[in-house]
Amino acid sequence: MRRAVAMGFGIGLLLSASLATGAKAAAERMPIGLWLKHAWMEEERSPKELKALAEHLTRHGATHVYVHIGPFNAEGRLTRYKPAVVREWLAALKRHAPAIQRLAWLGGRSKAKGGTVELASATYRRAIVNETAHLLERFDFDGIHLNIEPLEEADPDFIILLQALRSAMGEKTISFAAPKMRPGWVPGLFGISERYWSGEAFARLMPYLDQLVVMVYDTAIPPVGLYQRYVGCPRRCPRASPPQERTTGVSAPRRSAHL
Repeated sequence: MRRAVAMGFGIGLLLSASLATGAKAAAERMPIGLWLKHAWMEEERSPKELKALAEHLTRHGATHVYVHIGPFNAEGRLTRYKPAVVREWLAALKRHAPAIQRLAWLGGRSKAKGGTVELASATYRRAIVNETAHLLERFDFDGIHLNIEPLEEADPDFIILLQALRSAMGEKTISFAAPKMRPGWVPGLFGISERYWSGEAFARLMPYLDQLVVMVYDTAIPPVGLYQRYVGCPRRCPRASPPQERTTGVSAPRRSAHL
C-alpha cells in the first residue's frame, strides 16, 4: 500500500510561501508544496546558491518541491534540461534538505489547443510513459508532478495514461495539478468541463494518484466567506476506498523572484 499524503499548497510559476505561512504550516504539520521555475534545470548554480535554496525551502516549511523539467515535445520527449545541472540540484537538495520530496514537474499544453501533448494517440501516451520511466531511472527524483492543460473532465485517455504511469513507476509519487473543482450545485455546462471538474471526476483518478492538487485561484468569487467555502470543496472530494486511500490539497498563488 502506498502512503497517502495530506497536502496544503501554494502555486505560481515562480512560487514561494511566505515565512509566516511556512512557519504556521510547520507548526500545524501541514505539508506545503513549492513550484520552481525551469531555469533551475538549465542554468548552472554554485554550491552556495544550491545550499541557499535548500535553506530557503526549509525555512518556508516546504515538504514537496516541484521543479519544472520541461514540457513534452511533439514526440513525447523531454529535451529542455541539462543532465549535469539536474544531478547537482537533486544532490544538493538531498544533502541540505533530505526531508523534502523532489518531484519532476512535467506536462505541457494539449495539441487540440495549440500545444504538443496528444493524449488521444496511444503511440504518444507510450512515449510519455517511456520518457518518464527513463527520467526516473536516470535521476533521483521521488516522483512526478503532472500538469497538462487543458483537459476535459476525467478525460478517458488521461486515465489510460495514469494507469500506464502507475504501472511503470511503482512506488514513486504521482501528483496531478488538477483543474478547479465544480461544486455540486453548478451544472456541467458546455465549455466548462475544461476549467471545472466535478468531485466524481476527481474520484475516478484517485486510484492512480498519490497527490491531487486542485487549482483554486482566479475564480472571480468576490465574497471572502463564499470563496473560503469553495476552497474547502476539494477536501470533500470523494476518495478511493482503502487500501488505496488518497488525500487532496489546494493551490493558491504566491510568487517570488528568487524561485
